[in-house]
Amino acid sequence: MKNKNSLKMLVFFVALIIMVGGYNLIFCLYESVFTITSHRSVGLIFISFFFVVVASPVLLLTLFFSFRISFIFFVCGLIYSFVEWFSLHPLRVMLMGTCFFMGYLFSLKANAMIVSSYRKNNEHLEN
Repeated sequence: MKNKNSLKMLVFFVALIIMVGGYNLIFCLYESVFTITSHRSVGLIFISFFFVVVASPVLLLTLFFSFRISFIFFVCGLIYSFVEWFSLHPLRVMLMGTCFFMGYLFSLKANAMIVSSYRKNNEHLEN
């Protein structure tokens, strides 16, 4: 894959899988140990809303902007989730934030590897 943007899109999709898959895995483990008594039949749409509308764009922007700008987006997304839903569902919001952080870290590390490999390739071609 010589196209850097296609590689970044692949990293974005893997970060999404890490974020949503981590949430589902940890929630299933939690559900198997503890009995959930509230909101059993109610679909908690705010989880999907957060992952689709807030977290996914931040993960995508992380791959195309500098660390400072992407960190600002990340912090704003976390603050939004905690201000909006923490009083209603504190454990879910902490789990969502943790999984969002895992996807963000993966995006940062993968982006750093992509950028460094392309710099090495460009230096090699210049010499």
